[in-house]
Amino acid sequence: ADRATLATIAAIRPSLDLGTPILEQLAATRLLAAREEILPERRELLVGRRECLVSLLARELPDWQPGAGRGGMSLWVRLPAPMSTALSASASRLGLDLPAGPRFGVDGTLERFIRLPYALPEPQLEEAVELLVRAWRSITGLTGPQQPTLVV
Repeated sequence: ADRATLATIAAIRPSLDLGTPILEQLAATRLLAAREEILPERRELLVGRRECLVSLLARELPDWQPGAGRGGMSLWVRLPAPMSTALSASASRLGLDLPAGPRFGVDGTLERFIRLPYALPEPQLEEAVELLVRAWRSITGLTGPQQPTLVV
């Protein structure tokens, strides 16, 4: 390849490389060695945050149906209507970054689902749900948590 192409590839490669800097590798090695001490506390923390998110959704968006949440650090939620992309755009305008369900599927599937991470502290989860409520209301025209389920 010509020199300009090689220079471009060399400049881009670090951002695409799956390797990590040595300091992060050393930190990960220490954390893995202490996993028996760290993991139970971390699991307990995440279970509490998941329960907080599920409770907030039940109170504020009762028509949404959270999945069981059996692992990971996010919850898949079934929306009452296939509006994940519109919800994502509305949430983004409010400052909440939330990828639409189809980003995780193929051929436009998962439009009825949204993936909500729950790794953040409870006050931030509360703030995020407040923004979700505003975003949902802006695209559906619904005004309160007791509104009837949308049928689409």
